[in-house]
Amino acid sequence: MSDYYPPTQEQPAVPPAEPPKKQRRWVLPTLVGVGAFILGIGAGAAGGETDPASDAGAEPAPTVTVPGSVPQDQLDELEARAAELDQREADLEAREAAVAETEQKVAEGTIPGDGIFLVGDDIAPGEYRSEAADCYWARLSGTSGDFEEIIANGNGATVVTIAESDYAFESRLCDEWTLVQ
Repeated sequence: MSDYYPPTQEQPAVPPAEPPKKQRRWVLPTLVGVGAFILGIGAGAAGGETDPASDAGAEPAPTVTVPGSVPQDQLDELEARAAELDQREADLEAREAAVAETEQKVAEGTIPGDGIFLVGDDIAPGEYRSEAADCYWARLSGTSGDFEEIIANGNGATVVTIAESDYAFESRLCDEWTLVQ
């Protein structure tokens, strides 16, 4: 049997079959990504050049040195350190000279006017005289500065007997002390 339609009826129109459309959803995102990448490269290249005055807080550019040369700021720093060491050496020599002079006076039986002197190490026990009018002296049992360590003290020109049992002798604003006995 065949499909027979009576002449009064029209046969329904069947649209011709079209091939399915190809999906191209990847094209637009890909083009956008490539464009953004190219714009990023261009912006990075343009932003690489900056005005040094606008980089107030930025690190300075490194100094390029030729092998065997030293930058001037390092030379200046080394010269300043050398001058400081020279001054320290001169100060040390002056102190050593003062110590040598004090040791010579002590060896001669005198005590320089000002200082704290250890009995037995710096000075010998004995009877000493000073002629200064405004002199302070103290025989000490220690050198911590505690009031209780004062064995005896006084002011003015006097004769002081420093005992072997004394730990130290302090002298302020005094003339030279001379060994009497």
